Amino acid sequence: LMADNPTWEGLGQGLLVLAALWWAWVGYSWLTSVVVPEEGWVRVALFAAMAGLLIASLCVPEAFGDRALAFAISYGVVRFGQIALLFLAGRDDPDLRRSVRFALAGSTPIAIGLLIVASALDGAAQAALWAAAIVIDYGGPALFGSSGWRLMPAHFSERHGLVIILALGESIVAIGVGAESTDLGLGLYSAAALGIGLAAALWWIY
Repeated sequence: LMADNPTWEGLGQGLLVLAALWWAWVGYSWLTSVVVPEEGWVRVALFAAMAGLLIASLCVPEAFGDRALAFAISYGVVRFGQIALLFLAGRDDPDLRRSVRFALAGSTPIAIGLLIVASALDGAAQAALWAAAIVIDYGGPALFGSSGWRLMPAHFSERHGLVIILALGESIVAIGVGAESTDLGLGLYSAAALGIGLAAALWWIY
């Protein structure tokens, strides 16, 4: 998305999409701290959410264009799947169910609705609705409370640590993809080696 539009507008659009996808990632990191992924319907619901997120990811390059509506709907499937699974996880936990009902089930439909409306717009109006959707989606737990949330710190830190590993792996894949459209030569070999060196340095810091 940002590579096809290397402008301030493209950067802003990329950050908005990243914010939405990051919130989905964080939500499922919390979710899988409190549900058993191997449990029957939990597994089915997680597969459905994975399918929704795959479709959303396919729409990312045109998330502000021709595939804006498809992105909004598939992203909505992912977010509502999280809410349903948290309700399931909280069947014996009234505090968790209360937090989910007010913090997520109240704000998420508004945010998804704004993304759907934004899909019919363009330019500044579209960006403004996206920004409002992100603020509302992120702000739900802060506004309505999150006293019932439970967390397994080891699982949570592992999930977020894996983001780094995934990003580094994707950066190496990107080096190969970029090389496909270029004539091979000493310059490209050097650039590829430097790219691997940069990824290795980031991994070392991690």
